[in-house]
Amino acid sequence: MALTEDRNKYDNRRKAGRVRCDLTSCQFGAVLNISRTGMRVLSRKVIATMPPGASTNVKVTAAGRSMTVPARSVHNRPRPDGMFEVGFQFVGITEAAAKNLIELARTAFDASLLYD
Repeated sequence: MALTEDRNKYDNRRKAGRVRCDLTSCQFGAVLNISRTGMRVLSRKVIATMPPGASTNVKVTAAGRSMTVPARSVHNRPRPDGMFEVGFQFVGITEAAAKNLIELARTAFDASLLYD
């Protein structure tokens, strides 16, 4: 596979800006980053990708608060350390719910800076 094809294979499909996460998790593992449209999770196991229209409830927890949102896994990328980066796309969430998720992640990230 050519280098250009390799880069295009993992194009940035999220249209919204991402917030780096610390101290944020879900039932599938640690949340690495989150946006209004999806999130990337570090998982110990492969999470099966789901067809368009399908979803599962994902409980995102940060800074002692949690929020449950419908999402579907859209990709799994193996890492050299044996872990997997799983991409989730939020399904049918409102703009208000998306903003609340971003605030939840930002609160946890800000809290992590205090501990550094």
